[in-house]
Amino acid sequence: MQFKNYVSKLRTKTSDYKRKHAEISDLKSEHAILSRTADILANQWKMLMQKIEENGGRIIEIRNINQDKKSETAKLEIDDVKKLRDIISESNQQMDLKRTAIDALKQSNAELNKQLAVTDATELFDAKKRNYDATEANFESEFREIEESVKSMEDEVVMKKRKIFRAEIEIKIMKTISEKLRQEGLKLVNQIEEEISRVNKEMEVLQRSDQGNGLSVEEATAQVAMWRSLMKIFQLKLQIAEEENT
Repeated sequence: MQFKNYVSKLRTKTSDYKRKHAEISDLKSEHAILSRTADILANQWKMLMQKIEENGGRIIEIRNINQDKKSETAKLEIDDVKKLRDIISESNQQMDLKRTAIDALKQSNAELNKQLAVTDATELFDAKKRNYDATEANFESEFREIEESVKSMEDEVVMKKRKIFRAEIEIKIMKTISEKLRQEGLKLVNQIEEEISRVNKEMEVLQRSDQGNGLSVEEATAQVAMWRSLMKIFQLKLQIAEEENT
């Protein structure tokens, strides 16, 4: 009977031991998973801090995890279920704090990226504006040069028109003068021809009569020669004037 009771108690203790051993194994597995998760979060933390620092941000690190205690816990020979549960609970709390800090840093990094994007956009806009201003200044300079060139050509055209107008007036005046000279020259030629005809008639009269009144034959001949010379001179002048007029 006592042996049976002993065996029964032993079985009960063995069952309790197996149950507690299984619980401890589960807790150890959970602890290992949480430790791995903590390491992953720590690596993400470092990468995020590095990225923020590269973008010019500042990091105020919240040290909620006691590294010495964590190391001590990792090396601890865990045989107390309650203590192990407390460690796991504390690890969960620390990881929650770490997640919160990482989320805050992610949000801060996102805002910083937005600011950097705005800054880049502003710098790009300023660069484009500078290029536009420089291009506009070049266009204005070229336009002024073209405008001055056009004005110079317009002034030259106006001056040439004035010269042409003046030349046309001078040509009209010269034509008028030439026409008057031609008309007066024709009158003089007619007068000279009439005078030559008159002198010729007098010479004929002198030759038919021996009277000594009037011009002598020599005088009449000299006068006819003079009038003929004058007529040739006027005819030559009229010819030159007509050639210049045409």
